[in-house]
Amino acid sequence: MKVRIIALILILVGFSSGQTIPKTMDASINEAQRVWELAIKAKGGREKLYSIRNIQNSSVDYIYFGLKKVRHPQSLLVVYPDKMWSWDDYRPGVFGLQMRMYNYAVGKFYIAQDGDKAVKLKRIQRDELVSRRFFPRLIWLLMETRWQKPIPEKLTSARIKFRKVDVVQTRLNGNRIDFFLNRKTHLPIRVDFYNPNLGKEGEHLDVSGYLSKYYEQDGMMVPKKVDGVKQTYRFNVEYNEDIFKKAPLPVTKAANAWRKGWKNGVNR
Repeated sequence: MKVRIIALILILVGFSSGQTIPKTMDASINEAQRVWELAIKAKGGREKLYSIRNIQNSSVDYIYFGLKKVRHPQSLLVVYPDKMWSWDDYRPGVFGLQMRMYNYAVGKFYIAQDGDKAVKLKRIQRDELVSRRFFPRLIWLLMETRWQKPIPEKLTSARIKFRKVDVVQTRLNGNRIDFFLNRKTHLPIRVDFYNPNLGKEGEHLDVSGYLSKYYEQDGMMVPKKVDGVKQTYRFNVEYNEDIFKKAPLPVTKAANAWRKGWKNGVNR
């Protein structure tokens, strides 16, 4: 699963205080809120979730090119509320080796590839804001943060791999996100995002992937695997602030450029 997408500042929305809500709708909302609270508690509780300032996520997938099995490492750093940096090795695929940075604090980004000797910062366009707003926040991982609080709206059910699950439909910044929760552990099995700009809400923007093998880290429950790919997480890390100002080149040596003290492929 590729978690590469960016956001600026999320503004929470809900029902206006003067709006009349039918009793049947009110009951559905109450049930959704009840199950959501169980999920937040299962994750580790709001106090722990709200203490997270940044997340570093790494994974190694394997892709087949013909009969050849190729290693595909990835690294991601998300700094709340408005920065993300990623390094992805897709070689020998068409996307090659890529490094991306989005700094919404200043409205700038860069994309660097293998062989680039210089990379200029560019201004983030509006379509980048709209279509890529959720994923760098890893909302599928934390569910809630100080900057993001999905509003539960509806509770339904579904089946994933022959297992019946609770589905909490939420709204974040006006956009729909569905959390598929294990009925025993209340932890997310999958998270669906919807694109608000396709004219009909039923169109998916993307899916988190199948989340499994949960374990406790730093007081929070996190999935060890996403679609079968092993993940590692670090929270509230000390990081290299320079990566949000200029591209750390060469890209081939920048897999760990997020680390504080990194310089030209070496941590100091």
